[in-house]
Amino acid sequence: MLMTPGPGAVGSGLRCKEQAALSRSVVPSLTQPSCAWAASVAPSMSQRHVLNRKKLIVKADLGRHFYGIAILYFGIVDLFYHNYNDWEQLKSLWSTPGGAFVGYLVAACMIIGGLAVQWQRTARAGAVILGLVFLFFGLRWTPGIIAHPSAFSSYGAFFEEFSIFTGALIIYATASPPLPSSARLTRVAYYFFTTCVISFTVAQAIDLAGVASFTPKWIPPGQMFWAVATTIAFALAAIALLLRVQALLAARLTTLMIVGFGLLLWLPRLLADPGSQLNWGGNGQNMAIAGAAWILADVLAKDDVFGSAKAIWREAP
Repeated sequence: MLMTPGPGAVGSGLRCKEQAALSRSVVPSLTQPSCAWAASVAPSMSQRHVLNRKKLIVKADLGRHFYGIAILYFGIVDLFYHNYNDWEQLKSLWSTPGGAFVGYLVAACMIIGGLAVQWQRTARAGAVILGLVFLFFGLRWTPGIIAHPSAFSSYGAFFEEFSIFTGALIIYATASPPLPSSARLTRVAYYFFTTCVISFTVAQAIDLAGVASFTPKWIPPGQMFWAVATTIAFALAAIALLLRVQALLAARLTTLMIVGFGLLLWLPRLLADPGSQLNWGGNGQNMAIAGAAWILADVLAKDDVFGSAKAIWREAP
């Protein structure tokens, strides 16, 4: 919680003034130095409170900044890279009537929103833009879910987009000035992201062979080992978040694991085949999901989400 002057500080100041007024006719030499000392100490204490508050804000903002930069990168890739043959969702978007205009508009919104969340004064507006964009991306998968309800691939793709949406929802809920519904929205976003982690677990569990084939062969002890290990890690994180037991640790480790996916899986693929839009977009989407997990970890580290959740960035300039 942010450090703020308590009511005792006001009472001390009043008592000091009363004491000084009384001492002018009695023993000014004893009481006035005490008041002067209190006056000299108060500013330094206030300065320390402001400094501690600013340090807290910087720490709390790391996930938000990472998230915004990831989506900014994602938007730039979508705006300038027009080979969507490997990116099924964007290919279907651009192939529809007016798809080119919608595609450019969505990419521009991602760039604007990614920039807007970098500053506290525009964070909530940026969160609205990004939330709408990724909710739109997620809903694009609903026809596939309806057409093939027994196939999990469309569900998994939906929850990947939805996880990024939850990051925007948390930014919206915790930005300044605080909303009457901030605590409720934060809790809703918490369970939304928990549902996404459950989806990540199921998606990997039903396609272990595919996950293993995507894992670089040079990472010991083997591809299938890491496919199973990361699936178990997602499952444990989902349980921890769902039961609210070591939820902060679960959010932090989930963030770390997804960042690891980017560094060890997606980045090498991009370097090996920079001509593939799938590799460029995959890096951006993976970073954005990691950013959403990081934002959740920031909130859990600074607030009692299920008690009195407060805006952790509301004191930012």
